[in-house]
Amino acid sequence: MSALDRYPGRGRVLDSDSAVNRSVVEPLVARGVDAQGFTRPDEANDRFDVRDFDLVVFGRGVLGPLSERLKRAFAADNPDIRFVDVDRSYRCRADARRSGP
Repeated sequence: MSALDRYPGRGRVLDSDSAVNRSVVEPLVARGVDAQGFTRPDEANDRFDVRDFDLVVFGRGVLGPLSERLKRAFAADNPDIRFVDVDRSYRCRADARRSGP
């Protein structure tokens, strides 16, 4: 069982590269996650309500200070949100930090 098998529900994938975004969205959808891509990660906090999602996936182009800032903002708005980072080799890892209990 992969880490993504534990994330049914609604997901948002953030990466400025549409090809990377698509390469992450498609497998999530295949696993039953209602996933949507978003290619303007710097606008994400203003463009959608994170309370509408269970999972946010950060593509490799977003990792670093931007993803850390977004994680803090998203967790403040939705304590139950889960995060997954996709690194350069497209391996996924669930963020060990959980904002809620």
